Amino acid sequence: MIVYTIIRHGESSLEKIGRNVTLPIDKESRVKKVKRFLDCKYVDHKTFFLPYIIHLINALSHIPLVFVIDGSEVGNGCTVLMISLYYKKRGIPICWVVKECKKGHLPLNLHLDVINSLSEIIRGIDQKIIFLGDGEFDHAEIQLLCASNGWQYVLRTAKSNKFYNAQGESFKLKDLTPDKNLTTFLLPDVEFTENRYGPIQALIWHSPKHKSPIYLVSNMDCALDITTYYKRRFSIETIFGDIKSRGFHIHKTRIAKADRLTNMLIFVCLAFLICILFETYHTEYQSCLALFLRKNRTDQYSLFQIGLRALRWFSGKEMYNELLNEFCKDPFKYFCVR
Repeated sequence: MIVYTIIRHGESSLEKIGRNVTLPIDKESRVKKVKRFLDCKYVDHKTFFLPYIIHLINALSHIPLVFVIDGSEVGNGCTVLMISLYYKKRGIPICWVVKECKKGHLPLNLHLDVINSLSEIIRGIDQKIIFLGDGEFDHAEIQLLCASNGWQYVLRTAKSNKFYNAQGESFKLKDLTPDKNLTTFLLPDVEFTENRYGPIQALIWHSPKHKSPIYLVSNMDCALDITTYYKRRFSIETIFGDIKSRGFHIHKTRIAKADRLTNMLIFVCLAFLICILFETYHTEYQSCLALFLRKNRTDQYSLFQIGLRALRWFSGKEMYNELLNEFCKDPFKYFCVR
């Protein structure tokens, strides 16, 4: 009922979920019932979310898996650090940790905790793994953790960070002046910061689309691979927009407790996943698309928006139950890359 209410009404606040959940009790009792459910010690990511994520990862077993890490403000004075899976220019949430603090650079131990959670989820999966992150996640400890897991990674770094070449000479990326005609300038086999972590590759990427260069560190050898994969990092911004202002308004809920908000995110992310999966099922309702999308702009809607609008439109329609029942038999049947 919580997931259905979140999808149907686009709200994650306890008050609005309590108002719209269909239970034969008064509104205040419904709100308290939802609170008790979120506070229940048996409600956790492993039980309520992980089984679906395993199906999703298995459905993508034929391609490299690209994971992106980033943080965003949610709830009332909290920040979520989330790892998402890249899929068709969208980010699909995999695991997360919530801390009661304002948005900013979170402590390293939280970064390592959520990365270790990802490692547990994909343990034993024999696929190429690529891990992406911005400048907050370029710690030597994170690079070492990725490498020890056998993952390839591309992380943004600060131009003021110190590097060491093979001769032991130190330098900063901002002091280098590559040829202006070069889009990328790769520095192979360097060591990173005073910790002398390496050897790794450092890359100065000055695309015409960017006002200033982007500085990256990676354990990949090819500059083109590094830039190609890093472009996908921006997909993480889509998931935050989808579960916030474009979808379920998780940033407006007044939940201030990290544990309760962590569990609320389980159901918000389940709602998001259902929308994505329902979009992949749209061949079954192709003829109805124009009833809830503009005919001349169907290619401009995201996977999430198509699925969300379809679910809301079908809700209450006579054909809805039959279609949804068929979809629920195997929601991952149509989830693949063509």
